[in-house]
Amino acid sequence: MSEAMASPLAERHSKEQQGASNILESAFPRFGPFVTVNVGRKFFQSWQFRCEQRTPEEYETFYIYEKLACRSSGFFRAACNRYWKEGATRVIELPEDDPNIFALFVQWMFTGEYNKTDSSGPLFPCVILAVDVYILADKLDVPPLKDRAIDHIELICSKAPWFSLTYHSIIDKIYGNTPEGSPLRRLAVSQQINNSMKGGSEPKWLREGSPRPGSPVSDFYFDLACEKFRLTLRKMRLGDDQSIPTAGPCEFHVHGKEEYCKARDGATRKET
Repeated sequence: MSEAMASPLAERHSKEQQGASNILESAFPRFGPFVTVNVGRKFFQSWQFRCEQRTPEEYETFYIYEKLACRSSGFFRAACNRYWKEGATRVIELPEDDPNIFALFVQWMFTGEYNKTDSSGPLFPCVILAVDVYILADKLDVPPLKDRAIDHIELICSKAPWFSLTYHSIIDKIYGNTPEGSPLRRLAVSQQINNSMKGGSEPKWLREGSPRPGSPVSDFYFDLACEKFRLTLRKMRLGDDQSIPTAGPCEFHVHGKEEYCKARDGATRKET
């Protein structure tokens, strides 16, 4: 497919999307205008050609209420600004994101929850899903969803004493998609510290690995070393023993101190 062939196809599909959006707005006028969100692969590339125009088969289209999206997400508040192209066309492109994870965000907007995989099943796919939800929530600037994903991760990891975020592929995903100081990064470091202090062994990749400087995983090594050094200084200064640091229910949340927290409320109820 050349760019000349792809352009008319993309133009036709754009008109179809606008028509669908207009139909929805006519059917549900009370809820205000819709915004079209195309989620999926950025472009197809081969040794023969590179096509910047995606075909409809390469992404999934979501029609969501603009007011609801803007109320829920800082990203959408900015994108729907009429001074930007996306705000004028009401079409937003998320080419690098997974439609399945974005669907969970849409579900969360309406219900305040998202469908989680069965935590009684294999733990690895469960935690990968929660990490992906966190990363998308971080990108879209949705603090409450980030907190729910953190709760989900901690619930999964509590199912087995040996399970944590410190698999190489999970650390690579976390550190490759979150900023410095991210609560998710701090949770991964905290889990590894706790595991070591409980007598658990470090993962083989962490014990024997030599990360490439500048790689996402190298930042995990650095954060881990900094936290170990901080705990050592604390012991020297306070005469504290090597007790396992305990984190409160909101330790890795991003909400304000005065905001309601479901996890904190649940912990308070257990204590009483």
